[in-house]
Amino acid sequence: MAKKSATVKSINRKENMRAFVEFIKTSGYAYEIEVSNYTTKIKSELYEMQFLQSMRSKQCFAAFAKVKADVARHGNPPNADSSDVRYFEHDFRGDYFSDEVINIDLKSAYATALYNAKVLSDGTFAYLSRISKMDRLASVGMLASKKHCFRYSASGAIIDYEKRISPFQNYFYFAVKEVQRVMDELRAISENDYLFTWVDGIYLKPDAANIYDCFAFLEKEKFNYHIEKLKNFSVRVTDKKVFIQFEKDGKTKYFNIPSRLNMFANDIINFLSLKKQ
Repeated sequence: MAKKSATVKSINRKENMRAFVEFIKTSGYAYEIEVSNYTTKIKSELYEMQFLQSMRSKQCFAAFAKVKADVARHGNPPNADSSDVRYFEHDFRGDYFSDEVINIDLKSAYATALYNAKVLSDGTFAYLSRISKMDRLASVGMLASKKHCFRYSASGAIIDYEKRISPFQNYFYFAVKEVQRVMDELRAISENDYLFTWVDGIYLKPDAANIYDCFAFLEKEKFNYHIEKLKNFSVRVTDKKVFIQFEKDGKTKYFNIPSRLNMFANDIINFLSLKKQ
């Protein structure tokens, strides 16, 4: 019998995936389940099905295909891994409040880091620049994707497990490391005006004397940016987290700086999605 294949695109009907697993269990065939950050694949000699785990647009997966092709052509993995990257820094020793805080936010930070390093082509970078922020970030984050593969016998007993790590993960960690280098330079320029850095943004006291030096540095490094003024900025420091609240565009925004310094690629995407709302 020829193998049949199909794709379920809706993440809102996960019962379809569970039902299909139950069906495969009774089919009399050995099968394999492969789980990644974004998809679950179920394969056997009889069927192959793919279910989306996370809502990403077609443009996101198309962007990743372009990024992956460029990275594969580059063929010179950078010396970077998850152990030497940081996503945030702060100097808060206690609670803090300011009527206004300045935020300098990099635009397309990770994609720009790879483009400036001549990893991404002009065409890929242009495509990334046209899609949404979260799809752009996710398409680069997929370079560090991890897959968990479970193999089952025809009776449904698990016979093997394998963790598959993307061969391109170093490129993602290089991009993170490069953006953090830029953030560290901005912190040094800002001196006493510095409050904290969060992934691709730096937050400064409202009377930042060195802000134009920050702009000059970013232009020299070929990173696009925009500046925002946040109102009623408050910080509450606890043993486990730093809680931040401010007003932006007439709405109150919240996010927390976690205590741990290392995150997986999908973690930082989730954290950034809260920040960008």
